[in-house]
Amino acid sequence: MSSEPHDPQRSTSGSGKGHRTRSRILRAAINRFGEAPYRNVSVSQIARDCDLTPAAVYAYFDSKSDLFDSALHEDANRWTAAAFAATSDPERPITEAFGHLIVGLPDHPLVSRVLKSGTTDQLRSLLANESIATLTDSIEAGVKERQAAGFASGRSARDLAVGTETIVFSLLTTIVRVGLEGDPGRVRGVQAVFDVAFGPPGAVPSNEADA
Repeated sequence: MSSEPHDPQRSTSGSGKGHRTRSRILRAAINRFGEAPYRNVSVSQIARDCDLTPAAVYAYFDSKSDLFDSALHEDANRWTAAAFAATSDPERPITEAFGHLIVGLPDHPLVSRVLKSGTTDQLRSLLANESIATLTDSIEAGVKERQAAGFASGRSARDLAVGTETIVFSLLTTIVRVGLEGDPGRVRGVQAVFDVAFGPPGAVPSNEADA
C-alpha cells in the first residue's frame, strides 16, 4: 500500500456534495477496515454502507488500497487533533498528549487496528501521516524552549524531537499490541520519564509570568 495520502481534491469537482460524499465514504471505510483485516473488507461492503455503488466509490478513490490509505490518514488526523485539543499545556505537547493519544484510541478504530495488528507497510503509512510530522515539529518547539530555560540537553532539538516521536510511536504500538491501554500506571510512568528528560510541569515560565 502507498504511504502517500490520497489527494483530497480528487473527484470533488469543488462541490459541497462531492466533499460530503467523499467524507461519508471515508467514515464507512474507517469503520469497516477498523472492524476486520484488510483482506476481509470489500469496496462493495463500504459502498453499501453509504448507499452507493462500487463505481461511485471508485470515482473518488483509485483502488481499495487507495481507499484504505485515505481512511487511515483521515482517522489518524482526527486522532491526533483530538489529543492536542485536550492538551492543557501547549508547551508540553508530548508529555500531555501521550496520555490523550492512548485514551482516544477506542474512538479511532482504524488507527487502533493498525497499531494492534497492522502490517509493516500499514504502520509506515501511519508514521508518514502529516499529523505525526506536525507532532514532531511541536516537540521540537517545546524542546527549544526548555533548552533556553536550561531544562533540556543542548543536543540538536530536531534530533531530540525525532527521537522522542519515534519512542512515542513505538510505545503506542507496544502498549496496544500487548493490551496495556487500560493500565494508567504505564501512561504515568512514561510521562514521568519525559518530565525527567525535558523538565517538570511549569519548568518553562509562561508569558504571563514574564509580564
